[in-house]
Amino acid sequence: MTQLIDDWYLIETVPDAFPEPASLANKNLDWLPACVPGTVAQSLSIAGKWSLDDKFDFDSQDYWYKTKFSINDTEQCRTVILYLNGLATLCDVWLNGHHVLKSDNMFLSHQVDISNVAQAENRLYLCFRSLKKALSQRRARPRWKTGLVDQQQLRWFRTSLIGRVPAWMPPVAPVGPWRAISLCEPLIPQNISLNTALKEAAGIVEFSCDLHHANEETVAAALSVGGVDVKLDLETTTDGSRLFGKVLINDVERWQPHTHGLPRLYPVTLDIKTTREIISHQLASVGFKKINVDRARDGFSLCVNDAEIFCRGACWTINDVVSLVGDYRSLEQTLILMKNAGTNMIRIGGTMIYEQDDFYRLCDQLGIMVWQDFMFANMDYPVDDNDFNSSITAEVREQLARLQKHICITIYCGNSEIEQQAAMLGMPSEAWSNDFFRLQLPELCAKYHPGIPYLPSAPSGGDFPFHTDAGISHYYGVGAYKRAVNEVRLHGVKFTSECLGFSNVPVALTRNDMFDKQIAVAHHPKWKERVPRDSGTGWDFEDIRDYYFEMLFSIKPIAMRSDDNERYLALSEIVSGEMMSQVFAEWRSQHSDCTGALVWFLKDFWPGAGWGIIDSQGLPKAAYYYLKRSWQPINICITNESLNGLHVHVTNETREDFTGVVEITLLNEFSLGIVNKRFELSVTPGTTCLIKLDQVLGVFHDTTYAYRFGPQKHFVVAARLENEAICETGTAFYFPNKALPRIEEKANLAAIMTEYEDGAYLLELSCEKFLYAVNIEIPDFIPDDNYFHLMPGISKSLKVQRLNGALKKVKGYISAINMSEDVKIKVFSG
Repeated sequence: MTQLIDDWYLIETVPDAFPEPASLANKNLDWLPACVPGTVAQSLSIAGKWSLDDKFDFDSQDYWYKTKFSINDTEQCRTVILYLNGLATLCDVWLNGHHVLKSDNMFLSHQVDISNVAQAENRLYLCFRSLKKALSQRRARPRWKTGLVDQQQLRWFRTSLIGRVPAWMPPVAPVGPWRAISLCEPLIPQNISLNTALKEAAGIVEFSCDLHHANEETVAAALSVGGVDVKLDLETTTDGSRLFGKVLINDVERWQPHTHGLPRLYPVTLDIKTTREIISHQLASVGFKKINVDRARDGFSLCVNDAEIFCRGACWTINDVVSLVGDYRSLEQTLILMKNAGTNMIRIGGTMIYEQDDFYRLCDQLGIMVWQDFMFANMDYPVDDNDFNSSITAEVREQLARLQKHICITIYCGNSEIEQQAAMLGMPSEAWSNDFFRLQLPELCAKYHPGIPYLPSAPSGGDFPFHTDAGISHYYGVGAYKRAVNEVRLHGVKFTSECLGFSNVPVALTRNDMFDKQIAVAHHPKWKERVPRDSGTGWDFEDIRDYYFEMLFSIKPIAMRSDDNERYLALSEIVSGEMMSQVFAEWRSQHSDCTGALVWFLKDFWPGAGWGIIDSQGLPKAAYYYLKRSWQPINICITNESLNGLHVHVTNETREDFTGVVEITLLNEFSLGIVNKRFELSVTPGTTCLIKLDQVLGVFHDTTYAYRFGPQKHFVVAARLENEAICETGTAFYFPNKALPRIEEKANLAAIMTEYEDGAYLLELSCEKFLYAVNIEIPDFIPDDNYFHLMPGISKSLKVQRLNGALKKVKGYISAINMSEDVKIKVFSG
């Protein structure tokens, strides 16, 4: 393919001012250089004409794009095809004055035969018409109205809701040629279908593609998968050949989520031979897995290769809200961060976009499963309208054909919250869904990507879609609905495809950048603008975080925000992480039937206290690290059983027995040990070991401080897990009192960093006192762990990775909530 990426220009005009390219002639228009593929916002941003701080409605205007290109050699490919892989949203296309395409679906690509109008030198024009004007036309009303968007008529248009949900997104509606525009070249495979399946111990790959070439040219082709070669069959078409064949690989190694094994992939190569040359094309690597869903007891348990998986991760937003793509390095860094956190599933929700190929390729390689929604959310879509149904059917076919080759795809879901929206508005159950999501869409999934479980909507499965004790739920009990952690077991969550949405405070570097390097101020208008909220409510998610702030620390958040804004932000950073980790302790405990939980959101759209556990700059927030410690394959956690004391749960998801030691320590407020007991344990693969602390200690210590016979003696309970090499695998903490630890004036923290390997450093910390929420701040570096509690007298070593190849001098500080002064890190290089 020859991508048309150079010499693009852009202008903005009022709607319908220019009906066709000829009307632009002899007009004094201010054409700006444009990015293609890209969006209008991206081009205006590069030109310095727009930024995220600007209030601008990209749907209100028309936008024209133009470019020139040459065709120097048409003998090898008599048919000339123009590929337009994504046009957002209402777009007309002209080539050399001829109208060649009208598109109204952002998620459809187009292949346009331009043979009759192409010349040696060509002029290409695209006009993206105002969506706002199109929305003003009268159409049939929906059965219900959603509060998610301002304009109900959006249901008629196949475009992303990104930038169009005012309560929790920046107003950056995607407009423009957001995916590649290309010309075909001979002997380049197109419309590739690459489907894998298992037959007992063997792997099967079914392949087909189109190949453009002169009909008189002799062509032969072979496909190689993991070193197994098969000659392909050819079928002559009007402009070349259709190639197809099947490859059988005996005794394949199955692809596993990285938390449970290796994500094994097999390289795929297509060799095309003509009388003149042999051309090799490296295609996407493929994998093989078996998926089953156990729905017993109203549950939803995902089994991959016959092993039950506790799915954990987050809901994807976008790599870059302005371009919809962003740079590859940022995407890779974010997904590697998530893998390192123990994420084994990411959900792409129906309010976003079908992601770029690089996203799915990286998930294939990293062993991260993908829950894929189709791009429908909350609205009553006119699926019975013939034109609309034809468009969405073509969209689904195309996306399934594109996604079928990616082994990471694990679940298809018809939509996000349509059933919930209808039910919450009091609609009868027969109106919650329709035949497209119940019948048509699952049939398409079974045909084009067989073997992948399908769900009609998320949430769904309970008496009401939003009930949490059956099927798939969206869980905001702890969070928006202000429920306490001790209610989590009552809610009976089986699998939650989005949950625990908090206004997560970003790191100091990001929040200070919001205010031009000045100290960030919570409740500043710019700060509050970027705090997510639900439409129509009198509260936002910062109010929710403040509610748990007071619950955790017995401190009035508004008073602290007024009196000591910096400390308010430092404490607010850790509130949501503390709450999330407590909920995941419940879900990963032996007391729970929960088999999966995906946090809402993975990454923020823009700088601010958004739902993301990673901020828009790619820096992990405190919540990320709390979840990282909760998501590891070998995990230790503590649950509060009230009058029955504390329970410690040790989970082993690996394929090997885990043998190690648990050390229980009770500290008083002066960091002195009251109790210390060590005992060995062994946990078999795929199981969780339950330890009743009172039983192990043998002496009553009122670990939960539920009986309250006299003053509280201990301030913290720590359960440290060590492996056979006496290395820490994890430590869980329980604080029986709702109060922060005493401030340590002389903590005597030692922080030494030495050069390690590949630009990374090794940081060693030790302290005589217990430290609460130790925060490592080193610009341009990301530590493997952060916002952790440090036990007295125990050294902690962790790796600090250089960010994006930065070469700045290493300089950093350590702080903790209960440490009076920050400590400078001593750095030794060489």
